[in-house]
Amino acid sequence: MHRHIADKMAYNENNPNKGVVRVRPDGDNLYHDVTIDYKLGNTSLDDLKNIMLGQSSETLPEVLGSSANDNVIVFWCGHGSKNQLMWGANDVVEGSKMREILQQMSDEHRFRKMLFVMDACYSGTIGVACEGIPGMLMITAANPYEPSKADIFDHQMNIWLSNGFTRAFQETIDKNTDINMRELYYELARHTTGSHATVYNAAKYGNMYRQTMAEWLDPHS
Repeated sequence: MHRHIADKMAYNENNPNKGVVRVRPDGDNLYHDVTIDYKLGNTSLDDLKNIMLGQSSETLPEVLGSSANDNVIVFWCGHGSKNQLMWGANDVVEGSKMREILQQMSDEHRFRKMLFVMDACYSGTIGVACEGIPGMLMITAANPYEPSKADIFDHQMNIWLSNGFTRAFQETIDKNTDINMRELYYELARHTTGSHATVYNAAKYGNMYRQTMAEWLDPHS
């Protein structure tokens, strides 16, 4: 598993619990025993492409070295606008750029199946841009016309910790790794408030009734 994050929350001066990151006030510390491969502020869009395509170098030693026999899951959580994902404070990833990366991964047989889960405002525009790629399923927190809403507020820290989509995804797969993709989507749709969780590219992915999360979480599946 590779982790690529901004890494500015755990030891932020406004965090009263240094070294602790949670998605709910009473939740587990998600920062415990975490190894961060890359910090967002130190990587470019070209770096992202090289990481996804397995192109290692002296500056990018950790990459996604997947092949045609591997199932790949990507969870993307951040800010977005129409047809764009925010990349740090000053850059964006256009839907066409994400399509280019994922299409090249498909063309080079760098995955058997891919699940791309995206929690961002207007994330459905990225789903639309990436339709038609064989073997890939994208589930977004919002459709192309709406923002994604936060739903858990920490009064001690005075910030929003998460939203229903991310929380539902984490709690659902923790509870049942054998859940099929159709039921997973329904759980996300039921527990996402203020936006519409949406599935993209199902026609090119496969049978959502038979495919389960165990394919990504259990190496023996």
